[in-house]
Amino acid sequence: MRVLRSVLISLLLLPTGAFADYAWIAEYNEMLVRGGFNYNTSKANFGDDSFVDPIQFSGQTGNFADKSFWVDSEYGIAKDWSATLRLALNDASFTSDSTGTVTAGGGGFGDIRVGTKWRLSRTPLWTLETFIKVPTGIATPAAIDEIVPGDGNLDVGVKAHYGVKLGDFFVSGSPGFLFRSGGYSSAFTADTAMQLFIYRAYMKFFINSIFSFSSQSLTGNVVTQDAAGAAGSYLRLAASPTGISTGLVFGVLLTKTMRLEAGINRTVWGQRFPDALGFNVCFQASFDFGRPDLRPKLREVPFEGVPPSDL
Repeated sequence: MRVLRSVLISLLLLPTGAFADYAWIAEYNEMLVRGGFNYNTSKANFGDDSFVDPIQFSGQTGNFADKSFWVDSEYGIAKDWSATLRLALNDASFTSDSTGTVTAGGGGFGDIRVGTKWRLSRTPLWTLETFIKVPTGIATPAAIDEIVPGDGNLDVGVKAHYGVKLGDFFVSGSPGFLFRSGGYSSAFTADTAMQLFIYRAYMKFFINSIFSFSSQSLTGNVVTQDAAGAAGSYLRLAASPTGISTGLVFGVLLTKTMRLEAGINRTVWGQRFPDALGFNVCFQASFDFGRPDLRPKLREVPFEGVPPSDL
């Protein structure tokens, strides 16, 4: 236990890239870059009544597969302030159960998300995050069998992140509000996580949730997902999602500035929400662009070391 505590103390001295999620932010002149791949598969939706119903597209049941390559960057623009940017390349397909063939698909660049973080305090750690999602991804299909990569609406979000060390664990919580336009319902969001370090490896358990303020859809039908470009799945164009998902992330600190993660997540409950299983891998690196202090260092002489006077 003493060895574990000493390792945890040394990890606290690492760049904030080791704790970039949730409450932790990039320091001034530090850049955090994360790149990863997400894969989600779903054969059913949670309906408006919370019951699970098979996904149907063109009268056939099947499997919806969603793949996303993404890059997150965060830069410390000032003391206790950082700016964030997220880009994604999305691809999805629907495979029919009866024929085993792909009957719908499509991909392209998704919506862009930009934001800021403001660290209010270090002990306990409080961070305020604001962000905007800009509808840069295509949200109107050119054909009935096309799956769109974007949502077609503007989102504005705010989150209050809290982080604290409890013994050998790091715990964080992030309540927030999501204000949505274009026929999408605004929502309350809540994320929480608990992380444990074991030498240079760590494990994180998390729960993510969203609760829409109203029950609505882009077509007016809240019973099933029939929005054009969604292929019957709430993994696309969900106008009022309410759901809870949970998962595990396993990571390893490769160096003081790099880490590698792999995780799994699963929907546990929802309304107008995909019943999905997801896998992801992520690589993160941090870069310090601060100017080093090159001034000559003067060695301090202790008072006891002052030579005696000749008088």
